[in-house]
Amino acid sequence: KEPQVRAKTRGKVELRNIFTITDQNKEQVTVRRNGVINIYNDDGRRLKQYLVPYGATLYVKDKEVVNDSSILYEWDPYNDAILAQKKGVIKFVDIKEELTFVEDFDETTNQRTRVIIEAKNRKLSPRILITGKDGKKVDDIVPPVGSFLQVKEGDAVHPGQILAKKLRESSKSRDITGG
Repeated sequence: KEPQVRAKTRGKVELRNIFTITDQNKEQVTVRRNGVINIYNDDGRRLKQYLVPYGATLYVKDKEVVNDSSILYEWDPYNDAILAQKKGVIKFVDIKEELTFVEDFDETTNQRTRVIIEAKNRKLSPRILITGKDGKKVDDIVPPVGSFLQVKEGDAVHPGQILAKKLRESSKSRDITGG
């Protein structure tokens, strides 16, 4: 799977079921699953359809005319991202070492990673809160078991910023030869 998806034909873009937020770099990031980019010819016949994943950076606009090889969107084919949709400050709830997360050392990146695990205590429900300037909650995200935290308590976050990543199921089953 390629991280950049390019148009395979010239035509007019139709965006369907695609909702975006503007990230800190002024790029459009998709925040809904099952989005679609359709490419139509001048006669209104659909030539190609592309499924757009959650968290993709979108490079085309509705009704824009694209050429073959135009970049439509970019995405991470190996990880599912959990994104901030609001601006604010990170506050962890029930994210506790050895109870709801473990710290691993990644030898390839030479960094420590924090991985959400199944809570040993059923009363604990790990959540990432985003609070506004007044300290009130503006968003509440439940990181899935197996996700890698990308933020720390107290971090300032912006819409479109990655809060956590989870390895895609298809990536987990690959062996070292790529099979």
